[in-house]
Amino acid sequence: MVKVEQSGGKWNKNPLKKKIVSIASYSEDELVLSVYSDNVLLLNKNTGETKPLSINHDALNYLIKYTDKNMNLYNENDGGLLLISNTVYRYNKKNGRCFELQMPEGKKADDYLQSIGRTNEGVWLHDQYHIYFLPNGSEKLELKVTYGDHGIN
Repeated sequence: MVKVEQSGGKWNKNPLKKKIVSIASYSEDELVLSVYSDNVLLLNKNTGETKPLSINHDALNYLIKYTDKNMNLYNENDGGLLLISNTVYRYNKKNGRCFELQMPEGKKADDYLQSIGRTNEGVWLHDQYHIYFLPNGSEKLELKVTYGDHGIN
C-alpha cells in the first residue's frame, strides 16, 4: 500500500482512490501511473507524493482526460515511455518531448492497443484484429498479422 502523507497542512491527492489503468517504472525513485480519464502521474516511491507528468501535447492530454479511454504505459529499452490507447505516443523521459507514432498506411487501431512484449528488436502490440511491431528507434508501427471478423482467439 502506498503511504500518502500530509505536506504543508494539506493532504496530497491519493491516486489510488481512482482507477489505476497502468503502472510502469519511471526512475529509481518514481513510478508512473495512468489514472483513468484523469491524468498520468509520477509517484515518489519513498514519500508517496504524486505530481502530474508534464506532457506538452494537446491531443494526448485531451485523450487522457476527456475521452474515457484507457492509457497503458510501456517502457522501451532506450528510456522512452510508450503511452498506448487507440493510438501510440512516445514520451522521452530525458527531455519531456512527446509525439504520436504512425500506424501502418491505411490502418487504424480497432479498439485499444495493448503491448504483448518485447524482443531485442522492438515492441509487439495488438488490438482485437491485428498484431503490430514497433522496431527499436522507429516512429512507425508495422502490421504483422491481420485476423478475420472474429478477432484473435
